Amino acid sequence: MKTEESLNKIFDIETSDKPIATLETKELAIVSEEETRDEDFSKARDTLSNLIDTNDDVLRDLIHIAKNSEHPRSFEVAGQLIKIQADMAKDLIDIHSKRKQVDGEEAKASKIQTQNNIVFQGSTDELMRAMLQKEKIIDGND
Repeated sequence: MKTEESLNKIFDIETSDKPIATLETKELAIVSEEETRDEDFSKARDTLSNLIDTNDDVLRDLIHIAKNSEHPRSFEVAGQLIKIQADMAKDLIDIHSKRKQVDGEEAKASKIQTQNNIVFQGSTDELMRAMLQKEKIIDGND
């Protein structure tokens, strides 16, 4: 403690009993995979929609500039932006098909499939007799 006191005198620092920093703990919310997927889908869809709307405005201005300047490069850039706009529209549609595909795979995975394992204990002769009797029963019911 003497070293700390002497350093405090040298640097003219007062010490206090208060802690320097306190840690705040926050409880983390548990988010399910389905909620995360839904949020991601919504965010991707909103982002693409906003980009398409923004590109519409930029494209109008760019076409106006290209017409006024009559410069080939400005028409080339406008053409590239039109292609990008078309690709984003396709991506927006693809999001829906991918969403259906993911939901379909999840539905298949969540189905409970019943599997019956039938085991026969006996000799091959007994198995043949049982099979022949079953054929007669099946033929008799038809």
